[in-house]
Amino acid sequence: MSEDHLMRSAFSTLGILVLLLLAGCGEHTQKQDASRKTEARFRDYKVIISESDENELRGGYLSRVEIFKGKALVYAMDSHRFDFGNRFNDEKKENATPIGMDITGDGQPNLVIAEYTGGAHCCLLFHIFEIGNTFRHIQTLDLEDSDSDFKNLDNDPALELPTEDWTFEYWHTCFADSPAPEVILKYSAGQYRMAPNLMKKLPRHQAELYETAAKIRSMPQWKDPEAIERGHQSGLWKVPDPNYPKVVPSDLWREMLTLIYTGNMYQAWKLLDLAWPEGIAGKQEFLEEFKAQLKMSLFWEQLQDMNKNLSVKEP
Repeated sequence: MSEDHLMRSAFSTLGILVLLLLAGCGEHTQKQDASRKTEARFRDYKVIISESDENELRGGYLSRVEIFKGKALVYAMDSHRFDFGNRFNDEKKENATPIGMDITGDGQPNLVIAEYTGGAHCCLLFHIFEIGNTFRHIQTLDLEDSDSDFKNLDNDPALELPTEDWTFEYWHTCFADSPAPEVILKYSAGQYRMAPNLMKKLPRHQAELYETAAKIRSMPQWKDPEAIERGHQSGLWKVPDPNYPKVVPSDLWREMLTLIYTGNMYQAWKLLDLAWPEGIAGKQEFLEEFKAQLKMSLFWEQLQDMNKNLSVKEP
């Protein structure tokens, strides 16, 4: 082989190596820049939300939010995903709480950052900040599986937050049938708290209560647990009788919770008595377990206050 031919082969090989190296460098640069940034500004505040498709941002998290006041970083956090307001739901993007909006009613501009932690239908958190002359993290609200939005329910300057209490999630039933009674949160004394005055409703008419009880009492689960497999609504609280293995429909404690969370606890106990079929054991055991679970709610003390009724004795 001639010397000239060897030289041409060497340069050709070198060229290929250079091209490969350039291609590799280009790919590496693309990975480093494989993050998207969304920015919002209000006065001297700048908020940046960064997202990475490569799961390489900040120790494996997919998203990072940074809040600057002037040039100073005043707050930062990492999680699965962040957005401004509750914009994870595309249908609600137009109604997302804008940066600088006063949602607490105290005359100060606010910022709401929504966080989605990832996982099966869970969890949503709202981080609420004050972004006036002073920066302040007001509160983080753990909304669990709720898809909530701020609304003005009483025409005062502050916005309220209708959401749900998930204390009974997966309690003797699947997620789809887990009751989650509505809770309304209102800003008061520096925090969002349960607002009983916005949740209370008039007691149900007796005829309506009896009709609801009759519907629950006639459900097939009481006598035929296999009805669940045939498409009826599930309810997995088993009657504690080995000779008679029935289940209680989740509709029962759903209706009971609706009554309790609207200030009508005494009607919940009455509904239990009316809806439980005669001849089926376990009512007292069910009630005790139900009340134990209810007391695990973050709102239990407020629920007690809302349901004070000295003329009706609790069972």
